[in-house]
Amino acid sequence: MLLGVILFFESGMEITVGGWTATYVNQELALSPERALYLLSLYWLGMTGARLVLGWLLTRVSSTAVLLTSLGIALAGALILIAARTTVAAGVGTLLTGMGFAAVFPVILGHVGDRHAQMSGTAFGAVLVMALLGGTALPYLTGVLGDAFGLRASLAIVPVGLACVASTFLVARLRMRTPPTVAG
Repeated sequence: MLLGVILFFESGMEITVGGWTATYVNQELALSPERALYLLSLYWLGMTGARLVLGWLLTRVSSTAVLLTSLGIALAGALILIAARTTVAAGVGTLLTGMGFAAVFPVILGHVGDRHAQMSGTAFGAVLVMALLGGTALPYLTGVLGDAFGLRASLAIVPVGLACVASTFLVARLRMRTPPTVAG
C-alpha cells in the first residue's frame, strides 16, 4: 500500500508538471504558447534521458541511493521552476524536474515486483490504480489552487508531493526489511 501511495504522488506530480508548465511559463513569464511548449519539451527530454541512464546506473548504485538522489534533483528543479523569473531559469528547473522524476516509477515498480512476486499481477494492478488516481487528482487540485492563488503558488504541490514521496519511501523501506505477509 505504501508503494502505491508513492506512485499516487509521483504520477500526480509528473502529470501536473507535464500538464501545467506550458501554461505557467506562458502566464508568469509571458512566453508565447509555442515557446512555452518548447520549454516543456525539456521536461520530457530530462525524464527520457535520465531513464536511459537509469538502467546502467542501477547496476552500480543501490536503488535507494538512486531514488533519494533523484528526489533531491526533482526538488531542486521544482523550486527553480517555481521561483523562475527568466526563461533560462524555467528551462533549467523544468529539465531538472524531469530528470529527477525519472527514477521513481522504475525503482518503485521494482520494489513492488520483488516484494510481491507471488501475486505480482495483483500488486502491480493495485499500485497502478493508485498512480492513476494521483494522476487525476493532483493536476486537478493544482488547477483549482491556481485559479484561487495563481499557478506559481499552486505548483508548490510538487515540492510538497516530493516530501510525501521521500517520507513514505523511508517508512516503506523500514517495513520492507520484514518478510511480506502472504494471503492464504
